[in-house]
Amino acid sequence: MLDRAADRARLADAIAADYTTLARELILACPAPAGHRWDVPRYSELHWWCGDVVESTRHGASLFIRRARAEDPDSDQIHVEVRWFWREDATVALGQPARHEAILWCEKGPRSGGFRNLLEANESFPKAERIEDLAATIAARLRRILWP
Repeated sequence: MLDRAADRARLADAIAADYTTLARELILACPAPAGHRWDVPRYSELHWWCGDVVESTRHGASLFIRRARAEDPDSDQIHVEVRWFWREDATVALGQPARHEAILWCEKGPRSGGFRNLLEANESFPKAERIEDLAATIAARLRRILWP
């Protein structure tokens, strides 16, 4: 039993390291636009599922770009959410294993309504075997929109 708990703890540490890598790579490759900031709530995102890092990331751990100040105009507001999923058994799509998957939202305008999606439908679901590759794909998509 102890080995199983130790193995689970090592796996949780590896997943947490991947989340940190994803955040670091995105922040470096795609800075937040003026008046916005990256929000990486590491603890709450990795422990929201009953404190379990493995289960939390199987069900999605997010990173965000949000307004830096609440008083900024809603019409200029950008909201980005990168919801990352870690898969223990890599899924296969089009012959490519994908241990890391994400759902992306990139919207402009007020969150209470009237916002518009800035992503093409086929850009919302990136997958990759390596976390660095997933980060590069996401960063390229966000840069195209946020830094044309």
